[in-house]
Amino acid sequence: KRKDLGFPGPVFLCVGRVAIEKNLSAFLDLDLPGSKVIVGEGPELAKLKAKYPKAHFLGHRPNDELAEIYASADVFVFPSRTDTFGNVIIEALASGTPVAAYPVTGPIDIVGDGFG
Repeated sequence: KRKDLGFPGPVFLCVGRVAIEKNLSAFLDLDLPGSKVIVGEGPELAKLKAKYPKAHFLGHRPNDELAEIYASADVFVFPSRTDTFGNVIIEALASGTPVAAYPVTGPIDIVGDGFG
């Protein structure tokens, strides 16, 4: 059974370092129903928290808790266009969570075009 994260669904999840190269603004700017949840820390955290007050920033989470968070999300969002391989994509897929990512080298090699 999925854990209820306590946010209105659907839950769109992003996990990773909160840094400019991760392209989180592309995700946070989307007009989506439900909740946007970001797990991770980094140099852009304070700025993004201030700019996107409706998003839920959970900071760092231990691995055992992170596995539950992945499995409880409706969609995992990987907004980076520059990461060549995202372990977080593998972790989301292993949790049974579908992945939304740009069709660029790295994510497309893991997820495929139109799959996942």
